[in-house]
Amino acid sequence: MSRIVVADASPAVAGALRGFLEGKYEVRTARDGMEALARVREDRFDVLLVDMRMPGMDGREFYEALRDRFPHLARRVVFATGDSGSDGTSQFLEDAGTPLLGKPYDLRALVEVVSTVARQGAWPSSAPARPAPAPR
Repeated sequence: MSRIVVADASPAVAGALRGFLEGKYEVRTARDGMEALARVREDRFDVLLVDMRMPGMDGREFYEALRDRFPHLARRVVFATGDSGSDGTSQFLEDAGTPLLGKPYDLRALVEVVSTVARQGAWPSSAPARPAPAPR
């Protein structure tokens, strides 16, 4: 079974994602980037679903630390944010080349991205970093 870390400052959001994903994946949660990094040090994970805005170590700082310490895992990161257009975030996300899920979550897009990264070990380089939203 593939393993996922869900890093989100909101326990309600992390818990909801855990409840949605469990059964298909083994899910661990983290409240911030530091806790997510600690989880990565402790165990093997196939997908790292990381909110960009967290107290302490945010998504960008987590990604940079992960890339420095565990470069093979950098392509397993999936970012989530409700605000991708501020503070250089848009440029960072484009440079990182990892998938981005908007908040609130589109559950179909979440399933598509998480399953692709878990199965392939990375978001395909030929795919856009931001998956198209599911039709409503």
